[in-house]
Amino acid sequence: MAVLGNQKSFLQIQQQLSELCLKTTYPTVAQDGVTQPGLTRLKQIINDAYSEVSTEVAWRWRFYDGYTFPTVMGQTTPYVLPDDCEELLWVTIPLYQQRLWATEYSQWLTNYPGRYTNYANAKPWSYIQAPDAANNAYQIYLFPAADLPPAGPYIVQIGYMKRITPLAADGDYMICPPEFQDAVIDRAIRKTYEFISDPKWSAYDDRDGSNTPAAMRYSSLWVKNGKFTEAISYWRDIRMERAYTASLDINRVLFSYGG
Repeated sequence: MAVLGNQKSFLQIQQQLSELCLKTTYPTVAQDGVTQPGLTRLKQIINDAYSEVSTEVAWRWRFYDGYTFPTVMGQTTPYVLPDDCEELLWVTIPLYQQRLWATEYSQWLTNYPGRYTNYANAKPWSYIQAPDAANNAYQIYLFPAADLPPAGPYIVQIGYMKRITPLAADGDYMICPPEFQDAVIDRAIRKTYEFISDPKWSAYDDRDGSNTPAAMRYSSLWVKNGKFTEAISYWRDIRMERAYTASLDINRVLFSYGG
């Protein structure tokens, strides 16, 4: 990933917390203890803050819609999605201006007990979440199994929310922009002060209603992200239409949408 100006590496964030909160030059940090975070605990505090801030709202920078994959003619096994796919929002076949409809696995089996059996290959109109792969990667079935149009395989495009990978190596960077990095650092500082029972934690309280620079920084990020969050909610609502289609005859409903 490209590193933007003012982005800090995992090592630099550890140094900042160690020197500000513990008054210790990193990496000369005490061993982990009940009242004193050592190096291992400090790294965990940073990752906890990173995970919390990243997942408290559907941030714009966690959304990705640049992943595509080709269908395989007659494939009846799941398609494995990228490792960083945490939540699938939509699936389309852009060339045909087609959105694939989410269907519950149980409803799929109810309407098609044999699944692909005795159903000819065609342009897929639905996707079904399959059990996760061995490495917990997200997988989906495409139904019907794809045929092979004259133009070649169908190119499927997906939109999803990225999974947050913990920082591990000193040279790791967060996937968020610098302004969100500052919110993560505020949260990590607060957590560190709380861990050592230092009342200065209140100066870094970013919770709603707190009158601190940290809270103002964090609330401004929510405001900037507001319209995008509404869009994410809309996409999630679209996924709930499966409950509606499941209550009707799946053939009639899906074909009526141009499947």
